[in-house]
Amino acid sequence: FAWHAGMMVPGSKMQISFIKDLATVRDPRSEFTFLNYLKSQGRLVDFTNLGTFLPSRLEFGEYMRWCASRFVDVVAYGQEVLEVTEAAPGSSSSGKIESFIVKSRDVKSGQITPRHAKNVIIAVGGKPRIPAGIPHHPRILHSSSYCTSISDILRDTSKSYHVAVLGSGQSAAEIFHDLYQRYPNAKTTL
Repeated sequence: FAWHAGMMVPGSKMQISFIKDLATVRDPRSEFTFLNYLKSQGRLVDFTNLGTFLPSRLEFGEYMRWCASRFVDVVAYGQEVLEVTEAAPGSSSSGKIESFIVKSRDVKSGQITPRHAKNVIIAVGGKPRIPAGIPHHPRILHSSSYCTSISDILRDTSKSYHVAVLGSGQSAAEIFHDLYQRYPNAKTTL
């Protein structure tokens, strides 16, 4: 499990309150709240002394991983969905689709597995959008892949690279700051 792995810029903070975690608004007594995570990690008192409702992205990512670890028996990562079909078509007397078969392939082993589901939710996530007019090039990154790709492009931390960061939000500012810290001889423009 990885939550926004490409944006784990050191020192970056969440842009929303931790209260918008996976459970608090729905059920503040849930075992899946960010506060319960902090308590289980022995970090609740330290966090309350920070004087902020904005945890670091790294810590929130660890919280998400902690929640995901509770579901390893019902989640299959690294799957490519091949098809979704009606299970036993025409078997319902009402004519309604009662359930589905979801066939997926493990991207590492190639093994195809059918899974039965009464409901299917498509939640593939957003795709990074590069504005029109900017060419697709291996040295042009979207912020979503910054942390996982930058060291492959700028390998020498002492070199005097020229880097432009396009954007005006928190992510752009955090990337600018990280480049300044990581590549002190680079000329970075925001």
